[in-house]
Amino acid sequence: MKKTQWLLVLLLPVQWLCLHLLKTRPLWVEAIYSQKIYPLFFKFQRFFFAPLPFSFGDLAYGLALGLVLYTLVRGFQGKIRFRKLLLNALATASLVSLLFHFQWGLNYYRMPLKEKLGYTSDYNQEQL
Repeated sequence: MKKTQWLLVLLLPVQWLCLHLLKTRPLWVEAIYSQKIYPLFFKFQRFFFAPLPFSFGDLAYGLALGLVLYTLVRGFQGKIRFRKLLLNALATASLVSLLFHFQWGLNYYRMPLKEKLGYTSDYNQEQL
């Protein structure tokens, strides 16, 4: 488990570098991610979570918040060392960032709709 955590922490800068490169390539994100990869993720999630009568994301957020609070309380009680707490936090941040960007976040780097449709915006702040 500790090796996996260290691997996730070491991959965090690699993730940030890849995201920085993808920000400069909206055509790739548009053609590959949004047209080929994202629909697969969407169908997979829809298959498992569509029958649920509640939002699975809200349940996951609640459980995550509870886990964070539990870990912080244990950390303040001295039952968890700071180094271990920091390693867990960075590994979790790396995993959450990776999952977010694969499941939705890369859509933020797509080509803007006004460029795709060839619209020009001839208005200023006062006209809005």
